[in-house]
Amino acid sequence: MKDENINLNHLLVFGDSHARSFRGSQKYLPFFMGPGKKNCFISDQTYNHLKRNLLRVLSEVNPFTSIMFCFGEPDTRYYLGKGWQPWLSTETECVANIEKKIYASFSRYSNLINTISSDFDFQIYVLCVIPSIRKTQNLYVKRFNLLLREYLERTPDIYFIDIEDHLLDGNGCLKQEFQADPVHANSAIQDLVDSNLMEIELCQNKLTYDNGVKNAKNLDFIEKYFVFDQSFECYRYKYGGLAVKALDFFSVFLNRLPKISSL
Repeated sequence: MKDENINLNHLLVFGDSHARSFRGSQKYLPFFMGPGKKNCFISDQTYNHLKRNLLRVLSEVNPFTSIMFCFGEPDTRYYLGKGWQPWLSTETECVANIEKKIYASFSRYSNLINTISSDFDFQIYVLCVIPSIRKTQNLYVKRFNLLLREYLERTPDIYFIDIEDHLLDGNGCLKQEFQADPVHANSAIQDLVDSNLMEIELCQNKLTYDNGVKNAKNLDFIEKYFVFDQSFECYRYKYGGLAVKALDFFSVFLNRLPKISSL
């Protein structure tokens, strides 16, 4: 989707590489925040990296916008103990303290959701962690989703988009019709998400795709922080590493300009 096709009725989707499942849509506008191994919840370092970048972007998104998050799968992949490409490994899948590790990832993710909910006036949706073709990984996915579901059931006005059961076959693997590759779901999941959102609308009498049109939503943040990635067919966050540090430096510098000019 290119700039000229953007309209104010899109649901903004922020995520790791799973955001690509929402490309080519007239309802969703996907934003790829970067590779899952750097934008996940396996450590405080990766969590703080994602949180810093996401808060920077969201600070320039208009209030009352509807947004959806899709994170979490990379954590369950990494916890297989085979690195980031488990399908290339023949090692036995066995990870110690897996419950503790999944809970730590959930805690960081829920803290991020809570921070954004407290700091901004957005309508927030959270997509379930998407399963893969690996059965053992999907056991971790199921546990992660259970924790998210229980947390969001206790959290007013934040809605869990739970399509996990619809994605799994009888063997506990991602159904073939939803597979883009061994890890990612394809755009066919959009219909499932649509149905889930419609159920929420009917129950809550909400206009899911309104996105604050009456509030003249500003889309300038896209040009500032993202570049359209032709291969992914979505917007990719264009800052990372030294670029983020440079952006932080100039932000501080600009904030000091009034003081300098007044001397």
